[in-house]
Amino acid sequence: ILMSTIIHYLLISKIVFNKRYSLWSITIYIVTFIFGIILQSIVIYYSYEFFLLNFSPYIRYVGSKILSITIPFAVVYSIRKKMYLLKDKII
Repeated sequence: ILMSTIIHYLLISKIVFNKRYSLWSITIYIVTFIFGIILQSIVIYYSYEFFLLNFSPYIRYVGSKILSITIPFAVVYSIRKKMYLLKDKII
């Protein structure tokens, strides 16, 4: 897990956000990574237990997994993008 996290950080910093490696970019990555994990757990729980309650257990499971991938991805991406823009204005 540690190795994949490091590779993911290196790839998104250069390829997606076109940023240099720095303490700020590592901090932004770690904070949003932890937030994304927490958000993913919340989305799985609420979508399975409340939002998809009228469906079969299989559909609830698959639906909650799909939502737990798409929602945190979009949220974490936008937060990272805004944090990088804010960092560029401050520094």
